[in-house]
Amino acid sequence: MIQASHKQCQRMILRRGGVKKRSAFTLVEMLVVVGILGFIGLASFDMASMGVRVKRALIDQEAVMFDSIRLWQWIERDMEQLVDRTVRDELGELEFSLELEDGELNFTKSGWINPLGENRSELQRVRYEYDEEALLLTRTFWRVLDKEQDVEEVVQEFENVSSFSISILDSNVQWADSWPPVSDGTLPGEEESKIDMPWVVKIEMATKGLGPINRMFAVPSYPFDADDDE
Repeated sequence: MIQASHKQCQRMILRRGGVKKRSAFTLVEMLVVVGILGFIGLASFDMASMGVRVKRALIDQEAVMFDSIRLWQWIERDMEQLVDRTVRDELGELEFSLELEDGELNFTKSGWINPLGENRSELQRVRYEYDEEALLLTRTFWRVLDKEQDVEEVVQEFENVSSFSISILDSNVQWADSWPPVSDGTLPGEEESKIDMPWVVKIEMATKGLGPINRMFAVPSYPFDADDDE
């Protein structure tokens, strides 16, 4: 009787679809999952790497732009503080307050702050010179106005300058690429005539950070006070 009941239960289970077996991932399914995960990881790595590269490029571009802005700030301060004060070179020869020759600009400026109270002038002799091959602009200044043989010079270098040129507007409203104008000379015993300062200094410069920019600076017309040179 008991055996009959057991056989009847087996027949009922078979009619209902049999005993259900536990399902598991096949090898193909596992390989598909691994491939998908690998693709997602690779894509994530590429995106993270691209983000790092973009960030570095932005930082480099910001640094180059900051250097270009700083250079223009130096030039602006120098041009706004021009003064009519001649100096002597290492050989005792006279240098005009402002000289422009072969793209090299030499001038005297005021505003050289003296926070330590050193025994020196607040005027400064400055030179701008451009190296076209190296794309380098140098700003040189001296700690004294009238130079001696062993005078020390301080050089500041500004890189990534792709072009640099200077023009002078004189009192005849004529642009020139040299200053002072060529004179006919003086006779023995005659004093050399005084050269007035130009009206405008125009600087055309192209940098990697800002591109080409043209600026014109009106030359200050106030006279030089000898008391400022003490």
